[in-house]
Amino acid sequence: MSDESLNQDWARAYQQVAEGKMEEAAETLGSIVERDPTAGEGWINLATAERALGRDHLAAEHYEKGIALLEKMAPEDKGLLASALHALAGTYEELELTGKAIAAYRASAKNDPRAPTPFASLATLLARAGLLEEAEKVATQYCLAAVSILAEKTNIGFVRRFQKALGQASTIDGNLLLVATREAYARGFEQTAKKLPTTARYEVEPQRRDEAGELVPVLANPNRPWSRVRFDAVDPDSGGRWMIQETPTYGFPGNSPAAADGLFSVPYKVEVPFPVLIATRTAWDYFYVRLRFEQGLKPTTIERAEALIGPWYLRGFEGEFGEKDQNRGYFHFLAEPFAIGDYGLRYEVDLGLSQLDAVPALFDVLAKLHESDPIAVCVIGDGALPP
Repeated sequence: MSDESLNQDWARAYQQVAEGKMEEAAETLGSIVERDPTAGEGWINLATAERALGRDHLAAEHYEKGIALLEKMAPEDKGLLASALHALAGTYEELELTGKAIAAYRASAKNDPRAPTPFASLATLLARAGLLEEAEKVATQYCLAAVSILAEKTNIGFVRRFQKALGQASTIDGNLLLVATREAYARGFEQTAKKLPTTARYEVEPQRRDEAGELVPVLANPNRPWSRVRFDAVDPDSGGRWMIQETPTYGFPGNSPAAADGLFSVPYKVEVPFPVLIATRTAWDYFYVRLRFEQGLKPTTIERAEALIGPWYLRGFEGEFGEKDQNRGYFHFLAEPFAIGDYGLRYEVDLGLSQLDAVPALFDVLAKLHESDPIAVCVIGDGALPP
């Protein structure tokens, strides 16, 4: 294929990206790298298109190829390399590969020390992973790098507030944070419920009729008995359905101002045989549980986790942690387990209007899992597993 044809394809790809036609752009860029596998910029642009399409695993693989080619070329201007490394780090972060993301952010900063942005991203990730002292040091590096760049100077005040929040983090009481989180969700639920029709029913499980005409639960995954779900609200007259809160509901204890100013994980005192971190952004309706295993993630680990966490979910689904006198407080949803690289596992559960005793019951389950599959660390909420 001629150079002219390649140039035409490049022009077409740029035009497709400009028009937001990322699927077409990915096809064009895929054709380019197929014909010229040494085109580092082609792999990087392909990865960017794939990332925009949500294909993070492919994007990471292709960023890696493009970066390796650029490094082999050893260009004097390392701006593109630094930018690609930053994008790769963000992709790793989406895949929750904390260690790889940290390394890529550091490599990005090393290749372009004048650019403060990688330091800001790295400091935030370190804080999410509970590495607060290291996050503070990197935030200082950001401020030093930003001093000479006019566009970045305006962000220094924000970073200073971030550093102050890190200093206050040790005062946060994880139990009070959970209380505030649950209360914030319950409060939002009640406020929204007042606006719905008086005929609305809450925390309803959808059902269908089987071949015999009997009502049976609708399972999100028929092969997973604990994939039963509940709608926040249903109007039996109109058939309307509502999700009370479409975005996570965060709550912060009044004596923990740092929780509102940062995004980081802090030690949580709980009687289990492994360390636990709780993120300052933890939502009762989007309750994340991340586990890192000392011996890595094995197929049998996932099976045992499912066998323990699934029944705990069903207990909550049936209202064991609810307000029985008011017939409310059911779990609503348990996501499929998400593998984090070859070492971790993530669960997401909507705790609905259940009471706080749902969380100690979860820790009892995790302690049992720890007996067969030692847990290195557990992170609750919107945090990240430490590397």
